[in-house]
Amino acid sequence: AAIAEKTGNQPFLVQLIASRLFENKDLEGTLDVVANDDMVSNFFSVDHQTLEPIERRILEEVARERSLAPADIGAALSAPGDTLEVAHPRTVIHVGQDASVSIIESYVGLSGAALNNTDTTMVLGAGATLAHHRVQTEADQVIHVGHTDVFQDANSKLASTSVMLGAKIARNAFRVAFTGEHATANLAGIQVLNERQRHDTVITADHGASSCYSAQEFKSVIEGRARSSFSGHIIVRHGVVDTDAHQTNRNLLLSEHGQADSRPWLEIFADDVRCTHGATIGVLNDSITSPA
Repeated sequence: AAIAEKTGNQPFLVQLIASRLFENKDLEGTLDVVANDDMVSNFFSVDHQTLEPIERRILEEVARERSLAPADIGAALSAPGDTLEVAHPRTVIHVGQDASVSIIESYVGLSGAALNNTDTTMVLGAGATLAHHRVQTEADQVIHVGHTDVFQDANSKLASTSVMLGAKIARNAFRVAFTGEHATANLAGIQVLNERQRHDTVITADHGASSCYSAQEFKSVIEGRARSSFSGHIIVRHGVVDTDAHQTNRNLLLSEHGQADSRPWLEIFADDVRCTHGATIGVLNDSITSPA
């Protein structure tokens, strides 16, 4: 009953809960951990063509309303809503052992209402180096939902930068999983918003191997009635030692009507760690914004 209430009995969402339950063996804890953010980001990573028509309508409703409550699912089932042009670019990047590469992942588009559902997977072999830049400058009626998974083997190095400027609603869910020791990931990004834009950044650094380093540094500039959010998640698994993980989120409000949300989230299941986090939200002083 609890799973049905959480998922509306939709097959993909039930599968997501079931897979987590198999790992955790705790129903209540699993339902708490699988938050809306996790559901939404994973929901968009599946092949859209494999979804039932009802599930597609729920997917589009989630993108509009940013919620997965049972009431919202009911609304999606009963209300036809506006038809969106939907694109599903899927990218897989495999950087071989000791290889080095730089990649620019860019999203642009024509004006008009559309849903861009992007899914990217990047695998770094042992000793590989990847410089990754993700740029989103889509039209102001677009809904952009991006999901990126990165898997890093031993001694690999990742430097990833995200720039979010366009779209009415934009989301960047980025997850790094350390599968080998002595790997490093430097993650940075900026989102600039105005009018009524909504930008969300969800970052996860999953330390499943020892002696790995991760750094998250993300900034937002908010003007008009725009709203930004940042959720930074650091996980240090059981038995992992010599972990070094840091997180910083800075937000600048240029309007009294703007809003910035910051959510640091640390899950540490080991002792030998160095983990820090910090967040600031501020405004410009009058002496800066007014002429002398």
